[in-house]
Amino acid sequence: MNKQTYLLLASLMMLVMFSFKIQAQQKVGLLFDAGGQPIHGYIDPISYSPTVSISKDLGNYMPSILYYKDGRSEKRLIKFEDAKLVVKNETGKEDVLSEDTFQEQK
Repeated sequence: MNKQTYLLLASLMMLVMFSFKIQAQQKVGLLFDAGGQPIHGYIDPISYSPTVSISKDLGNYMPSILYYKDGRSEKRLIKFEDAKLVVKNETGKEDVLSEDTFQEQK
């Protein structure tokens, strides 16, 4: 056998060995996607597209904790705009916070 035949056989053996070790799918067991559809066994992360997508775009807002002067605390979405703190309420409207209601945390 010549050198080219050995190289061809070695390449073929390496290809077969890698095909057993490298898989396109990842084992996940039993999970549910965002839409509630069950995923059994394996998933291909490159080609998988769930029926529901979840957007985490908060715009200019950032999750924050407000500390009131009376001791209460509250988690809200806040942004700093034009030297004012603007908070997004439950209905989606923007409210400007007054400085005398809140205290700073050190």
